[in-house]
Amino acid sequence: MNLIHNPVMLNTVIKSLNIKDGGTYVDCTFGRGGHSKNILKKIGKTGKLIAIDKDEFNSPISCEPSPSSKVIALLKILLFIP
Repeated sequence: MNLIHNPVMLNTVIKSLNIKDGGTYVDCTFGRGGHSKNILKKIGKTGKLIAIDKDEFNSPISCEPSPSSKVIALLKILLFIP
């Protein structure tokens, strides 16, 4: 299985968010963490990111801890709406 993922419209999304140092942001389509990783680079030491995804397959891949990474709150959505 190919685990390489390029976030859709990454530069456009990041620019549109107008990310501020110390801000709080929510990524409701966490997926493989591509957008979240870029948000984390811009929010500074006091910024917060809440990442949400209902797909359990993506969560462990995206949340591998590293010494330089910030904590991401990952919430698994269990509500399924048809």
